[in-house]
Amino acid sequence: FLEIMIANIINKAKSGNNIIIDYVPSDDDVARFKKELPDVEFISIGLKPPVEWVIQKESERGDRKVGVAKQTYEHFYSGKEFDLEFDTSTLKPEIIADKIKDFLSSSMRPKL
Repeated sequence: FLEIMIANIINKAKSGNNIIIDYVPSDDDVARFKKELPDVEFISIGLKPPVEWVIQKESERGDRKVGVAKQTYEHFYSGKEFDLEFDTSTLKPEIIADKIKDFLSSSMRPKL
């Protein structure tokens, strides 16, 4: 499934489409995007709450095996660097969306 999704993303980008990808790509996935799309600007945005908050939410839900949230968190975020990063435990989605919009429309943003 993931291989097909990545191939579709690359094909859409090569066709000139702007794409938002809602998943945390592996380092290999990022390298592939950059290799196969050298002229496409790739911006990574991390929606990253503190691990303690994730663990608390897991416990409050009561429908998850305890410990999965921390393990998943570490898998997704360990060693990852983002062009923009937001703490979703403190910022409302509307504020994050506005900040992303401002960043994307800014002429001051770094060219990646």
